Amino acid sequence: MLYDNSQLARVYLHAWQVTGNGFFRIITEEILDYVVREMTDPAGGFCSTQDADSEGKEGKFFVWTLDEIRQVLGDDADEFMAAYGVTRHGNFEGKNILEFVGEADQCPAPAERRRKLFPAREKRIHLATDLPGRSPGCAYHPAPCSPAPAGPWPGGSAGCSLSALLLGKRVKLLLALP
Repeated sequence: MLYDNSQLARVYLHAWQVTGNGFFRIITEEILDYVVREMTDPAGGFCSTQDADSEGKEGKFFVWTLDEIRQVLGDDADEFMAAYGVTRHGNFEGKNILEFVGEADQCPAPAERRRKLFPAREKRIHLATDLPGRSPGCAYHPAPCSPAPAGPWPGGSAGCSLSALLLGKRVKLLLALP
């Protein structure tokens, strides 16, 4: 849900600012990348929810098998799978939800490899969101991490602030905020 992710992004951002620990920065960027990639409507608003089911199966869009990961990552697959705890039996109904289990200083390299999986995942049937006209009661929600002025968004009174629109183009802008 959008509000969960916006709150988590703020917490990890503040943790990075206070500690200087790069792991928290990576997590902040990944949360915001997810929101921009998966929860942003082409008109500029943010959807508040995303279905868990794809093709009638819970989690199908986000889970992976060893073979799928090996096919995409090739020689980098073993190190990646160790960092994300991927096993043949999986951690969710025989497949794997990618969960970083390595050490914080290992995070940048596996995170880059994980991004290589996105094009393969894009070929899957996407999860439904609460776009106006698709489900009753939908409203556009303000940007994560910043208050938003009222806007001309269909289905609701909240819109995206300028900082959120910029954030959508360049997540790293947020990291400069106090």
